[in-house]
Amino acid sequence: MGFMSHIEWYLMTGRLFGDLFPDETRVSYRTEKGDWFDADNIGRTDAYMVLPVPYGSLLLGRGRLLWGPGRHGALLLSGETSPWDMVRLRFGYKGLGFSSFTAILRGEDSKGVRRPKYLSGHRLEFRWRGFQFGVSEVVVYGDRFEPSYLNPFAVYLITEPQASRSIPPEAEHGEGGSGDNVLAGVDLGVFWRGWKLYGELMVDDYRPTYSPRYWDNKYGFLMGAHWVDPFGLEDVDLRVEYAFVNQYSYTHERAINRYKHFSRPIGHPMGSDADDLWISLGRKFRPGVGICISYERLRRGEGGIDRPHRLGDPKRWEFLSGVEEVRYILGLRAFWRTIGERGAVLDARYLRIRNFRHRKGEGFSGVEIVLTLERRL
Repeated sequence: MGFMSHIEWYLMTGRLFGDLFPDETRVSYRTEKGDWFDADNIGRTDAYMVLPVPYGSLLLGRGRLLWGPGRHGALLLSGETSPWDMVRLRFGYKGLGFSSFTAILRGEDSKGVRRPKYLSGHRLEFRWRGFQFGVSEVVVYGDRFEPSYLNPFAVYLITEPQASRSIPPEAEHGEGGSGDNVLAGVDLGVFWRGWKLYGELMVDDYRPTYSPRYWDNKYGFLMGAHWVDPFGLEDVDLRVEYAFVNQYSYTHERAINRYKHFSRPIGHPMGSDADDLWISLGRKFRPGVGICISYERLRRGEGGIDRPHRLGDPKRWEFLSGVEEVRYILGLRAFWRTIGERGAVLDARYLRIRNFRHRKGEGFSGVEIVLTLERRL
């Protein structure tokens, strides 16, 4: 049996860009305009217990999950939201791994009224020598608790049409009586001579008899490469990663079933109708001490998780719809950690935005600096 409590506390000052801790508990120290001290106190906590079971473990508590090979994001579960309360069962035997969970999310209907919302999922992984493969499935559902999704071996794609019949009559409905929201994904990775090549495919909805550009064909993909000791440089690693999620992925006619927790996507943090290119070059000087520089180009269309397809909208999804906002980000990270005791991480980013908030020709720029101090008690 094991216990873990991870507490994060931040004191933020200056002009926030809105993408740092949008959903966490916040206490403002602002009192009057012009005060010399202008800051927000922000905190969040992961806390859970792990019980051993034959060939695996049972987790109970509050935390986050990351599935897939991506290092700068993942399409199904990215671990970038606020923590959620959950129960997770995990098994492993030799090169096989299986996990299943159910979590409680924060959900609202289209009028902002809070309603019950849940997320269930399971994942099967296989590892053999320099090859790894995973297949995952998740379902978001609201307005009631659905026991049939607790079955770790059920196939949600088959279970959902019948399970969604139990949506209560008073619940908010979408066009055509939309049910629950099922997403699936596959990912793989190949290791070879200092290289790791990997990819992930996420499918929200797909109709194979229609064009791939049909609006209800909702999908995304991620691909990347990791090169260790490039060009013979010891203790250096180079990463390149690209991700794309099309216009109507993660959306749903029923607001409660949109693929988000509070305001943030459960999948890739860039959300839908977006693509992201990320390049990182790192150097380790000794175990636990290193530095990393990165470049990122993040493009977003005018779509989003809260903008599902409506009657009268075009029948084909658009690549980065409307006026695309483009963010260019240069990052620097320096870290120092001693195993199991203490550490410090300094993150600095220069951000330049073109077509800020989708207003053509408008620009914005600034610097973000985050200092994180860690101490294990």
